[in-house]
Amino acid sequence: MHMTEKEIVTSFRQAKNRERQVAILAQLNACTTGDIVEVLLKNGFTPKDIPGRYRKGGKRDRKAYRKEHQVPPPKRDTKTGKMVCAECGTLFDGKCNAVFCAACGQRRREKWEKERRQRDKERLAAERAASGPKLCADCGTPLKSKLNTYCAACAARRKRESQRKSKKRKKG
Repeated sequence: MHMTEKEIVTSFRQAKNRERQVAILAQLNACTTGDIVEVLLKNGFTPKDIPGRYRKGGKRDRKAYRKEHQVPPPKRDTKTGKMVCAECGTLFDGKCNAVFCAACGQRRREKWEKERRQRDKERLAAERAASGPKLCADCGTPLKSKLNTYCAACAARRKRESQRKSKKRKKG
C-alpha cells in the first residue's frame, strides 16, 4: 500500500461520497476494495459505516436477503409481460425485481413496522428492568415513581429554597 492506514482512515472519514472513496482508495493503493474495507474495520469503523456494496452480506446480496426475509424470486407473466404478485397472484406493472403488488407490499411493510415497534418496546422494557430503580438526584434514595426526579424530602427542601430565593429577589 502506498498510503498509511491512518491516511486511508482520514481520507475515508472526510469523504463526501464514501462509496466512491473506497474504490478511489483501492486504486490509489493498487489493492482491492476488500483490503481497504479490512483497514477501515481494523481502525474503528463498524460494518454499518462501510457502504453496502463493499460490506459482506450487505445491501447488494439479494439472495441472502430473500432467504432471510422469506421473499420468493420475482415472476413475470409471459403473455402480458407484467409482474405477478407473489402473495395474491395479481398482475401489476413493476420493475424487474418487484415481487409484490402495491397493496401486498404495503401490508408487508405495515406488518414489519408493527413487529419492529414491538421488538423496540420489549428491548426498552428489558433495559429499564436491568437498570434498576430510579434514584433521587440529590440524596440517591430509590424513588417510588420513575416520573419523579427527587424524593419527597428533597423536593420539599428544594421548593422552600426556591420560594426563599424568589422572595429575596422581589424584596430587592
